Amino acid sequence: MISHRNSWHLWACAAIAIAVCTGCRDATQPMAPDVHEELAGFGGNSHNPGNGPLRVMTRNVYWGGDIGIILQTDFSDIPAVVASVNIVWAQFQASHIQERVGAIVDEIEKQRPHFVGFQEVVQIVTLDALGEVTEVYDFVELLQGEIDARGLPYSFLAVQENTKTTLPKALGLVNGQPKVTEAVRFTERIAVLAHDKLRATSVAQGNYAATHSLGPGLEMKRGWIRVSSMRKGIPHHFVNTHLEIQPLAPIQEAQAQELINGVLAGLDGTTILVGDLNSNAEGGPGESSWTSTYGDLMDAGFSDAWELDRHRPQVVGYTCCQAADLRNEVSELDQRLDLILMKSSQHRRGRSPLPGRASAEILGEEPEDRTTPHNLWPSDHAGLAARIWFQPNQGRGR
Repeated sequence: MISHRNSWHLWACAAIAIAVCTGCRDATQPMAPDVHEELAGFGGNSHNPGNGPLRVMTRNVYWGGDIGIILQTDFSDIPAVVASVNIVWAQFQASHIQERVGAIVDEIEKQRPHFVGFQEVVQIVTLDALGEVTEVYDFVELLQGEIDARGLPYSFLAVQENTKTTLPKALGLVNGQPKVTEAVRFTERIAVLAHDKLRATSVAQGNYAATHSLGPGLEMKRGWIRVSSMRKGIPHHFVNTHLEIQPLAPIQEAQAQELINGVLAGLDGTTILVGDLNSNAEGGPGESSWTSTYGDLMDAGFSDAWELDRHRPQVVGYTCCQAADLRNEVSELDQRLDLILMKSSQHRRGRSPLPGRASAEILGEEPEDRTTPHNLWPSDHAGLAARIWFQPNQGRGR
């Protein structure tokens, strides 16, 4: 006879395995139907494209709860999993995602970027005992809805699915048998948003081979998106990624090597890499926030937009992390994890400067950036925006 605890465990493992294998779109397909048109140019304004700087952003939206509470739970103890799920669910509900989306779209409206790389634009779905959907929180749809409501000219080019799992949220007895009566399906994603005047020559995306397993059928996956386009006859590549956390440094560093030697390798023209890299650019060996990833990317020929801004105040530029509930009164940012990096196929470390000029700005880190009426930080991360002015023919040829 199978005990109730083992029954819960079998259900959870099956649910996780099913969640990982079902409901996935073809990850190679971009969101927009017209991305195979040549980019006319990057605009200084919407009426005169091609004359101003390239404007880019990176933004970790934060899904709204401390997922570590669930990850530290004994997955063989399903009632304990249910208790953890409900704790984190309450945190998510209290994070007021629609309010935070409004603050993030405020940033887009002010910065007018050409491209935005988003991380943690999750989809959360609740299911009843029959597996029918009862609620959906889709961060991509919420962002696009707010953008459309304001009449802003932006659309998502691609959404990349990473970790996906289904966990029990409520238990009960049906006809005397143990049964999950409510579940939550969670999909972690990254995405690229672009100005509607821009067109891509190609969109590619995928998952890293380096992953972390939490149990049968539950792999912690990370991914990347690369959008390529043409500007004045020169290829430009915008790459967005979210690498593994620092406590799993060997996995993160392996993902970074896949990025350097695969996704970014052999690209002609100019490459802009953005994302939450989880490697503290201001840290050093032996510190818990430090990994070799940032240095590896610098050694691969990339330049840091924050370091290139000659006119910014002499501040460190921390972007992580606020309290999990986003209610801390005093900012707790103490790591520089969210980065905008650049490289030209002409550039060799220590030789030709890249780019001609750059300015960078931290977003959502000031008290006045907090939301109304609940007075929350927009995310546990700050965002980062950069404007990049290229030298004539920067990136043309090798």
